[in-house]
Amino acid sequence: MEEDFVPISALQHMLYCPRQCALIHLDRQWADNALTAEGHLLHAKVDGGQRGTRSGVETWRSVPMSSKSLRVFGVADVVEL
Repeated sequence: MEEDFVPISALQHMLYCPRQCALIHLDRQWADNALTAEGHLLHAKVDGGQRGTRSGVETWRSVPMSSKSLRVFGVADVVEL
């Protein structure tokens, strides 16, 4: 992806806390805590990228997304169709 595209995760971080966004995406500073470590473990199924269907709903996991017009890119954890 081009260098001037913004990761979708940066938008989420900016909405939550602009300082956190700058530390993570500009200064490249990140330290896991108990909650983020637990999140990494819980994401194992999502990060596997498996697809499935339950009750007529198709589920895709770890879906790459991008928009040239919005200049953003990222990965959706789960998309239901």
